[in-house]
Amino acid sequence: MIREARIEDQHVVVLMIHAAIDDLVNIFTGSWDIKEALAQMVVLYNTPETRFSKEYCDIIEEDGVVAGIVVSYPAEEMYRLNAGMVRVMADHFQGTPDELELLQHQIMASQEAFDDEYYIDSLAVLEAFRGQGKSRKLIEHAEAKGKAAGYSKVSLLAEADNDKAYAIYQKLGYVHDCDLQVLGHMFRHLVKAI
Repeated sequence: MIREARIEDQHVVVLMIHAAIDDLVNIFTGSWDIKEALAQMVVLYNTPETRFSKEYCDIIEEDGVVAGIVVSYPAEEMYRLNAGMVRVMADHFQGTPDELELLQHQIMASQEAFDDEYYIDSLAVLEAFRGQGKSRKLIEHAEAKGKAAGYSKVSLLAEADNDKAYAIYQKLGYVHDCDLQVLGHMFRHLVKAI
């Protein structure tokens, strides 16, 4: 069953987002302490109009257990959602004002997708549920949301050195159209017509 995320899912969702985006969690929260970064991700999850808000997260369950998540939204909304995220970051940032300004600028200037795409931001399935087609179902769910919202293509990123993820996305019909550097990380930008 795939459903919308709820407040009670916050801790497992945040851990899965961390699994999906790894150290980018630190950048998006402005915290290099992992406990603090995860606590700030919970804040982002519960704050409307941020890119990791529960309103953009869907969950696949098995026997009432959260097995996986997908975070997706129109790519043209990313700038606005990033702006919401950096506002939250400012409330908790522990560095200097100059460091905060630089980090906020880097986040706002980063590009992960293009405005005519519906973007799959984060995708993760718990290890115990892998190999059962749950990632495919979550991707198909996001594609259906994109199509219902009037988009003709969906995009996602795969880390440049993650050949396993790249191969999976290719099997699902995604095509590598360019490379993007996002906050110091190289990614393959993949797109699929829907």
